[in-house]
Amino acid sequence: MTETSETQRPLEQRFYSCLSDWKGHISDNSRSAFLGDCLNCDAYRELVSLGKSAMPFIFKEMQAKETSSSIPYLLWSPLVKEIMGIEFSTPNEISGDEDKIKKHLFDWFYTRGV
Repeated sequence: MTETSETQRPLEQRFYSCLSDWKGHISDNSRSAFLGDCLNCDAYRELVSLGKSAMPFIFKEMQAKETSSSIPYLLWSPLVKEIMGIEFSTPNEISGDEDKIKKHLFDWFYTRGV
């Protein structure tokens, strides 16, 4: 096993543990009218703290969403923004449009080779 895959494994486990907790929090807050309610939890903050090293896992999960009903793209967007800072933004004109946000996120990932 390569050194890279050895060091990735604990990060990947941490990512998926936090992701599972965040999904539970989202489910618990699914009736809220405020997007921020789904982002206001320790698991989300922990995902942000993983930084740019979490980006390949985020992209993998977004791709998996194509076949599942897990986390909406509307929630992936703020997570990517918090991790990447100024390198990522969602244009105001697509705010709230799940399909356009999805396209924007995938285009952004593809142009960066994540």
